[in-house]
Amino acid sequence: MKNIRLYVTIMFVLFTNEYAIYPDKKPAEKPSETYFTVLLPWVVSGGTEASQFPLYEPYSLAIDSKGNVYVLDVGNSCIVKYDKDGRFIKSWGSKGQGPGELGVSPRSLIRIDKKGNIVVTEGNNHRITFFDKGGKYLYSFQTERAPDSISFDSKNNIYTSIPGNSKNDKLIIKYDDKGNVLERFGQVIIEAYGPDYHISNLVHDEDDNLFQIFTCFPYMRKYDSKNNLKLQKEITLEGYFNEEFYKIWKNYNFSSPSNKYNNAWTLFCTKTLFYSNTLYLLNPGSVMKISTEGNYIMEKVFERGTPLKLGILTDFSIAPNGDIYTTFIGNEKVGIGVFIF
Repeated sequence: MKNIRLYVTIMFVLFTNEYAIYPDKKPAEKPSETYFTVLLPWVVSGGTEASQFPLYEPYSLAIDSKGNVYVLDVGNSCIVKYDKDGRFIKSWGSKGQGPGELGVSPRSLIRIDKKGNIVVTEGNNHRITFFDKGGKYLYSFQTERAPDSISFDSKNNIYTSIPGNSKNDKLIIKYDDKGNVLERFGQVIIEAYGPDYHISNLVHDEDDNLFQIFTCFPYMRKYDSKNNLKLQKEITLEGYFNEEFYKIWKNYNFSSPSNKYNNAWTLFCTKTLFYSNTLYLLNPGSVMKISTEGNYIMEKVFERGTPLKLGILTDFSIAPNGDIYTTFIGNEKVGIGVFIF
């Protein structure tokens, strides 16, 4: 089972192209960027540890206003709900295409909308499905393709990101909460660089401003509540812990045909959150904070080495007290940990 989980993790890394990981290269530590990861006592691993519901492939999670944690377990094609103290409450879902069934993949997400519903993007079914907090199936609607990110404005409209490589492609689709397309916007950054290069992450602030952070390179956009582009800039990374990668990005020649399928920045951000007027960026090995103007603040690095061998971070969510919970998948353990900033 451990080998299967490791294989799935590797395939996830390779499939998404930009998710290159360098486990032997430990970033330099700085006094202002000391890190620590607290593992919750309810971390479980692949059915090998005692638990009321052992997680298998926890690729995504969400936390509600009461601190309940909802984990999307891709390996078991289900949602697992815990209370704020880690006590198992219930699980629901099974693999399939019918109402309440799930066709999830490592790129699927679980989120909570403005009505408090549990929302799952189904990577294999190209569908978005809604449950109430008790696990009751509400409804689903089809999407044009599997979203790479999903966010909700104050009216519960749904914003999803999809890749593109043409100037005519739109990277963001806005739906109402029943699945009707309301708007398409957001052009590619660099035309003809392949769709995976333009994977992006979406998150709204309290004023319905929408932030778009790109996965493969340090670049952000900010749209107002009417989806007008207000800010477009390279994220300022002076002080970034991996300055070597930043220098490569700064010196990258986008006009060179040889660079078309050999991106300089193989990975920058896989997920994005907004909390307390700050943007949080996730990649498989760290959580970074930046300002809403795109300035680097700090970063905490996830310890993947011995003796814990915790693998990679797959998603994160913010608890009511501000702690950042992460799901992780490794060769020996899977489960949930928490960063404390």
